[in-house]
Amino acid sequence: MKKQILIVTMVLAAFGFSATAQTKTVVEVDNTPGWHKIVETTADLKTDFDEVAVIGADHYKAIKLKATDSNLDLMDIKIMYENETTQDIEVRKLIKQGEWTREVDLEGKDRAIKKIRITYKTVPSTANDKAHLEIWGLK
Repeated sequence: MKKQILIVTMVLAAFGFSATAQTKTVVEVDNTPGWHKIVETTADLKTDFDEVAVIGADHYKAIKLKATDSNLDLMDIKIMYENETTQDIEVRKLIKQGEWTREVDLEGKDRAIKKIRITYKTVPSTANDKAHLEIWGLK
């Protein structure tokens, strides 16, 4: 019962926080092995980064990203861990619509992610000036 109250409180706090900041918050509850979609976001020409806070079952071994709807010029990924360390991943690659990034191993064996910051540029096209971005994590 206490765990359910804690999760509901975190979700409510996340909605209040994400409404006033550019950070999105995800409460992860699934801890089964395999790839899990952590978050989906829309990258547009008005911003150049997204930040996602991950709470709950937030231990991952690797991450990968997928661009849909449009091409995305992915610059960098910064992983901030619960133990206050960070991992900077320089990507500097055009991710074409429907393509995935390479799998990025997280430093250490199985790390608890606090936040993920993605720096990007949306590549304008005649069809769509926004790119849908998915972040996946491997448990």
